[in-house]
Amino acid sequence: MELRQRHSITRSGFTLTEVLIVIGILAVIVGVSVSGLMTSRERAAQSKDALLMQSAVTQAQQRAQTAREGRGWGVECQSNHVQLFSFNSTTVDYREQTDFRSGVACSTTGSQVRFTKLSGQPVAETVFTLAAHGKLYRKISITQPGLIQSEAL
Repeated sequence: MELRQRHSITRSGFTLTEVLIVIGILAVIVGVSVSGLMTSRERAAQSKDALLMQSAVTQAQQRAQTAREGRGWGVECQSNHVQLFSFNSTTVDYREQTDFRSGVACSTTGSQVRFTKLSGQPVAETVFTLAAHGKLYRKISITQPGLIQSEAL
């Protein structure tokens, strides 16, 4: 009779295999969600950098159109920052500098874009590109009629 009582006791709980399967599923879910969060954060940071660049170009164009200080205005892109400057036939005065976040580099087809006084027309068409950790992600074009366009790469 004692043998029957020992075997009739049922055990409740999970086996080691079941626990390991649940832990594995949770690890996959956490990995996918963290990866998605990092990707969306990077895209948001890239959008912010592009907005900074586009804003600097727009400011230079607007200052040239209003002939602020009686001069033309422009933007120069140098590796990790962008600078607004004013110019006349003999001098260039660098004014405001905006830094990009770490790891972002700016390059251009020319060294800078200049907007003529009053018309706000660019002297030449220019394309700025932004790259994060060596990978291009945004192109900002300034065309001859003065149109500023931003395009994801």
